Amino acid sequence: MKFVLSVICGAALLCASCQESFDERCVRESREFTQKYCPKPVDDGIVLDSATYDAATRTYSYWYALSGRLDKGDVREELRRRSGELKERVLRSLRNSIELKPYKDEGISFSYVYVSDSLGKPFLRFTFTAKDYGAR
Repeated sequence: MKFVLSVICGAALLCASCQESFDERCVRESREFTQKYCPKPVDDGIVLDSATYDAATRTYSYWYALSGRLDKGDVREELRRRSGELKERVLRSLRNSIELKPYKDEGISFSYVYVSDSLGKPFLRFTFTAKDYGAR
């Protein structure tokens, strides 16, 4: 009987140690999201390329590519000038997102990165912490 209980307890401990952490889950889920849904057109000239999660900084990032008319120099400059408005719209969307509630409950940060196809590098980045999206 003691042997059976020992085996059951050992199996229970082994199973408990195999559970993935929240950060590991986020890494896996961001990879699965990217494989399943990306690239995803969002609007004319905007494509959601991927989602990533950095466990070291606890930041979930969405990577967008801008192309076509939105990737012209003068339009990029206008987007930079109006980045405050865009940032507020993105923050409002984050605050209202039901899908992201489990992540927000954990207090992770969210980053929205806009990459120019023609430049091949990010030109806008908004990062929001729990302090940003938690206060209404």
